[in-house]
Amino acid sequence: MKIAYVLIYVNDLDKMKDFFVKYFKATVNDKYENFQTGYTYCYLKFDEGSRLSLVSGPNIVEPQSQAIVRGLNRFAIAVDSKEEVENITEQLANDGYQIVNGFRMNGYGEYESRFLDPEGNEIEITTEGNEGRYNF
Repeated sequence: MKIAYVLIYVNDLDKMKDFFVKYFKATVNDKYENFQTGYTYCYLKFDEGSRLSLVSGPNIVEPQSQAIVRGLNRFAIAVDSKEEVENITEQLANDGYQIVNGFRMNGYGEYESRFLDPEGNEIEITTEGNEGRYNF
């Protein structure tokens, strides 16, 4: 089994789509608009086959708090090397994106950094623990 996709409700679908294409080489399918609900959908696909669904439309509200709350609060994008983590993070910083934490090894033996995307969602760039102690 695998996780088929992660869905993010967004305010600006095109801006978010362009972000993932630029920094993470996502490919995009055609947008789909559900005229009954008013929502527009866009799937992004990454090299290894994982997908991200972006959805915009009515009734999307801003989070009420910046506190850590129950539920999905970030996801990670795995890259091939520490150098790639550093290069993408530096490009994001140079382009004005907020870096949440710098480079570090986490408890799973992965090299990572975290940043906020254009709409303030926290995303992690990581190696996949190849050299780590928790290989499942």
